[in-house]
Amino acid sequence: EYGGLDFIAEGLSKNNASGLLTLILANNSITAEGATKLSSVLIKNSRLKCLDLCGNLSFGHEGCLNLRNALGRNISLTNLNLGSCKLGLEGTKDISSSLLTNSTLTKL
Repeated sequence: EYGGLDFIAEGLSKNNASGLLTLILANNSITAEGATKLSSVLIKNSRLKCLDLCGNLSFGHEGCLNLRNALGRNISLTNLNLGSCKLGLEGTKDISSSLLTNSTLTKL
């Protein structure tokens, strides 16, 4: 349904035992639905350290809310790139509020 993102999400959900530490999905037209799919996996994945989502312009408020929830529960991600995502004020508030509960993210 989400193209290649379905396969990536499936791989990430099984990634805790493998070596993938960095995932670059920059400029892939990830939508709110895609961000939601990715977020559900980030909650479970405890291996990924760096996620680059820059240039994905279609997250919208729903995608940012789901990313916020995932970041609040993720225990491994240290670096998240959302540059040029046009999150807007509400999206920025959503993402920044995850910093209240996320203790591993060091670069945003």
